[in-house]
Amino acid sequence: MYTNGNVLNEMQLNHEKSLTALNAFCKLCDDYLTENEIPDNDLADVTMFMLAKFYKTLLAFRLLIVSGFEEDASILLRTLLENLINLVYISEKPQDRIKLFIEFDHIIRKRILDRFERNYPEEVIDDNVRNSILQNYELVKDNYKPKTSWRRMDIMTNNLEDTQAKYWYDIVYSIESSYVHSNVRSSLKLIQKLDGKKVVKVGQFPFKATDIISKSIELTRGMLLQVTQNWSMDSQEIINAWEKSKLLIDDEFSR
Repeated sequence: MYTNGNVLNEMQLNHEKSLTALNAFCKLCDDYLTENEIPDNDLADVTMFMLAKFYKTLLAFRLLIVSGFEEDASILLRTLLENLINLVYISEKPQDRIKLFIEFDHIIRKRILDRFERNYPEEVIDDNVRNSILQNYELVKDNYKPKTSWRRMDIMTNNLEDTQAKYWYDIVYSIESSYVHSNVRSSLKLIQKLDGKKVVKVGQFPFKATDIISKSIELTRGMLLQVTQNWSMDSQEIINAWEKSKLLIDDEFSR
């Protein structure tokens, strides 16, 4: 039986090089958010928000990795990919898509209102609040089809001409869905046989994490390259960090 400290020590020892590379990219995220003068425009503002969200998720991902929570870290890997997808999608046509991104809040508020009234019919909602939600919804509703997403299409399934995009869909988005939606595939990893009996894994366990760490670094590189493009900044530091990280990852894989 592993204790928290046992798992932490073993994960850090077995993944010293890949975690060093991941830490370097975490620092880059922090530096870009705290040590740079950001342009004053809508795309720069949305980019800052998305990088901050990405960075927070990356820190949580790192914590889950070293703590021995493989399934939960896999879920956040998919979240990192979705954050990158959103920023790339907006950056392609910022004038149109920033507005779609921001005004989708009115769709969400209408959905929450509907569900609140359906489940709490005896609760009183201020008329001014309700009217404001409904009016804003009517103004923007025709811009969203379907109304489950602010994007006009599922860019992971309908826009896969790019080989790299197809790779990420197959290897991360699709596979990690098993953990996000908790289907039978995710359950199989928790059930093992020991002395002919079925046992369920409970708690924290060391696991081979080099591959998933390397994927998180690659996603972070993509995120930061898009950030520097949107902020009109030099990206050489990111490229240098990526070259160093590849050497560390390759060395860890070879052991």
